[in-house]
Amino acid sequence: MIVVSAFLRGMVDGMNQTSLNNLPGEIQLHQRDFLNDQNVMNHIPEPAGALLQQLHQSWITQWASRVRSPVMIGSERVTLGSQLIAIAPQQEPFTVNELELVAGRMLKDGEDNGIIIGQKMATRLKTALNKRVVITLQDVDNEIAESGVRVVGIYHKPTEQEELATIYTGKGFIQKLLNMPGMVTEIAVFTDTNQPLEQVVSSLESAVDDSYDVATWRQLNGYLAAISDLMNSYIIIFIVIVFCVLGFGLANTLLMSIFERQQEIGLILALGLQSKAVILMIVIEAVLLLISGLIFGDTLALLTTNALSAGVDLSSIADGLAMAGMDTTLYPVVYSQDVIAANIIVMVLGVITSLWPAIKAARSNPIESINTAA
Repeated sequence: MIVVSAFLRGMVDGMNQTSLNNLPGEIQLHQRDFLNDQNVMNHIPEPAGALLQQLHQSWITQWASRVRSPVMIGSERVTLGSQLIAIAPQQEPFTVNELELVAGRMLKDGEDNGIIIGQKMATRLKTALNKRVVITLQDVDNEIAESGVRVVGIYHKPTEQEELATIYTGKGFIQKLLNMPGMVTEIAVFTDTNQPLEQVVSSLESAVDDSYDVATWRQLNGYLAAISDLMNSYIIIFIVIVFCVLGFGLANTLLMSIFERQQEIGLILALGLQSKAVILMIVIEAVLLLISGLIFGDTLALLTTNALSAGVDLSSIADGLAMAGMDTTLYPVVYSQDVIAANIIVMVLGVITSLWPAIKAARSNPIESINTAA
């Protein structure tokens, strides 16, 4: 059960990490209306003062400000809609590391006016590396702004949709083009895994006014949050179902043990031992069996997951995994709460299961038990 839950946790964690890399950021700050209308008119200033101080706290591992905007990108043959993310590469290594370039180079800095597009985007636009394309956006004055840019890099993603969804360019270049110097549309934050997100959100909210919206990845990606919550429930349900099946094995073991000792049980009942004591004796025996089984099972499960810690290659079903937002390598993850929950559920259900053979033994007739055994 622990091994299966470790694989389920690894699957969900992989989906979470892929989502965070695509967002990216565990927490994002925007102007309050930006998520409803992703227009650069809904902008915020670059971090300063109290906000900048909070962003440099020890529990925040990385942060980056960027400009995100809808964009039309056109070649001499085709025009397509996409989303533009303007970044300063030196400020966000998490984005740079996740971009799997198959051709060209990464942006040099925030002033770089080159553009990085996906493979499928390049195919749809019928363009190629070092070719020029035209990007058209809306500036902060609600006017059309356009510029000819050169394709300096082409990246690969697991699905065609991801390759069409986003293009990248320099933040400083876009700020000048859209007449928004010193302004951005979002600030992405990565935190220490040991720090609860709610506490980080509270500290960030205390450093900004009501014009800001501070949202966690669960709020930004409701689908993934629902999947994560569902998986937590599924793991508990799975453990209960599996043990309900295994409970018959435990009950059978105890019943066989009682049948083999009918004479002893009949004798101690005949000597005046109370039925409650017989029940307690058999329940204690069941608890000892459960404890020894849990120790052996937990040890075997931890050894198994440790042996598979390098990951399980699932590249043979890569297309299906990509559609689910998963990586082709699955890394099992053992959560302490899963181990504790599994042990508690097994122990509680084990004791409940042992009560039936215990009560059956306590209600047996001493004379019949002694004669039957003889």
